[in-house]
Amino acid sequence: MKKSFLILAMVGLVLSVSSCKRTEIEDPGWDGPAGFYIMLDGSANPAVLLINGALNLSTIRVRATNSAGAPLANATLFFRQLNPSYGTVSWGRFENGASTIAKLTDGNGEAFVGFYSPVNYYSANMYIHVLMQVNGHAYSYAGVPQDYIAIAMVKAW
Repeated sequence: MKKSFLILAMVGLVLSVSSCKRTEIEDPGWDGPAGFYIMLDGSANPAVLLINGALNLSTIRVRATNSAGAPLANATLFFRQLNPSYGTVSWGRFENGASTIAKLTDGNGEAFVGFYSPVNYYSANMYIHVLMQVNGHAYSYAGVPQDYIAIAMVKAW
């Protein structure tokens, strides 16, 4: 009985003492060297386009910020069109007359692009995919800041 009590007391003592202490090691900061920690937040105005045989304008706005919420000025953003299956398409056109466009962010970290609706009805939805160019390239892979802006299309004839 004394032996069992002594073993239980020792096990209780061992379990009551915390063995994991992290007082020496700090967690890495949000703006550390690993990763980009950049947020792209986009919207379309209007987000619903009438497909009526005419070009209808939607203004695409994207804001780039760092992890602290500060705007990123002079960042190059690449815009392209995607279908609902995320395949590249050329249904509408941007303000440069092409199916893709690159823009620099202003001092507020914002970039504005005019997008003209397709004249033919292709699908009910599409996306404007925005990628930040890193080292002069805009590749779509994990870790690169990107955003998908949904645009709904309504057949109007």
